[in-house]
Amino acid sequence: MGAPCPSNITTWTPPQLNPADIIEAQHINEIRNAINREKTRRGTSIAFNTILSPGEVDLGIHIQELKDTINNIKSFAWTQNFSNLPGSLIYAAQITELRKNMNDLEDDCLCNCNYCTCNCNYCTCDCNYCTCNCNHCPCNCNHCPCNCNHCPCVSNCPCNCNHCPCVSNCPCNCNHGCTCDCNYCACNCNYCSDWSSGD
Repeated sequence: MGAPCPSNITTWTPPQLNPADIIEAQHINEIRNAINREKTRRGTSIAFNTILSPGEVDLGIHIQELKDTINNIKSFAWTQNFSNLPGSLIYAAQITELRKNMNDLEDDCLCNCNYCTCNCNYCTCDCNYCTCNCNHCPCNCNHCPCNCNHCPCVSNCPCNCNHCPCVSNCPCNCNHGCTCDCNYCACNCNYCSDWSSGD
């Protein structure tokens, strides 16, 4: 899975709950919003379109929905019992476990690399070596030192973009295997269709 992505982790309000704390609508809404962000990061549709009002928070079905939705993204071994009946109370320990497993989802780097130190919002790299620091990086290369908002690198980084602010404006600095097709590219290659053209 690559290295964790700690920048994606939600900070909860309050950070810790005590056993006697009353669970409020904001606690459910925070987890719902975190689930929506994570499903978007993973390229799937959001799960919740509404927020709860304070009067709805006592419905046990909400806690089941959260657990089931998280478990559909990634299977966890749960320690708490989430078989709450409608109208039953929600316990702080249940919210704490939901938060913990939600954060576990959020720090996943979706890379499939031999070596990956990605710190991305969304990264589906398939590289031998990847040190990405991007908002979105679907790289498929042998070496990818990208630092960009969107970098569709493939096979030794033949960038196919209008402007790719990667290392040296375009991560191309290779002896062979780069066929860049960019409007702006400062390649430095011995074999490259745009070599030293600056186009």
